[in-house]
Amino acid sequence: MKMANILVVEDHDDSFRLVERVLASMANLTRASQISEAQKLLATEIYDLVILDLRLPDGDGFSLIHEVQKKLGQRRLPFLVLSSSSQLQDKLTGFDLGAVDYIVKPFEPLELKARVVTRLAERPAAALMRVGDLEVDVSSYRAYEYAGEKKIELHLTQIEFKLLKLFLEHPRQLFTREQLLDLIWGEEVYVDHRTVDAHISRLRKKITSENTAIKSVHGQGYRLDLSDSVSVLQPSPQVELLQRPRP
Repeated sequence: MKMANILVVEDHDDSFRLVERVLASMANLTRASQISEAQKLLATEIYDLVILDLRLPDGDGFSLIHEVQKKLGQRRLPFLVLSSSSQLQDKLTGFDLGAVDYIVKPFEPLELKARVVTRLAERPAAALMRVGDLEVDVSSYRAYEYAGEKKIELHLTQIEFKLLKLFLEHPRQLFTREQLLDLIWGEEVYVDHRTVDAHISRLRKKITSENTAIKSVHGQGYRLDLSDSVSVLQPSPQVELLQRPRP
């Protein structure tokens, strides 16, 4: 079983070392010392849980919870608040924003471990989607490629995962760059066509299968192509996508 990936957003060395001593044997820990650093990590990596201090050098942790949960929508990322504040209002605010737990410092190490184990156990069961040689696990945000009987994890960024999931949901359907911009980045974020091409290029380099591959259609966009010998498992219906003007 794979170890969970936990992001610890904590600027105090002593607090982080204690968390590390308690959880290092059961999870892969990544540390961020401020909100801006956490934002960059969350934009490129996938985590099963975030342990978050509220008082950070560049702002308050509530803003990070609000921002992340708004972006993720229905796929909410569990936050465990670990704060020196015992104020009831802080606890209520944390839970209102979507935090799954709140522990006041100083804390009992065994209590933290027990609560983390509980929160990780609450993760939804795997929702697997496989098309040809490629598979995504929607619940854990992990992707895999099959080479015969061997299953190899593809280490994707968040954007790459979203792109692959979209292609697997709609195999053989052509997506223009404009559609990919809207579906993956959204209307609120402005990026140009070169950004799409760069992310697709990096994703394609991580996929070695010749039976299931993302192909470019000159002057039009991209689609997931399958060889004749490959079957689609639980295919999604084709969708009509409207092209919206971007600024």
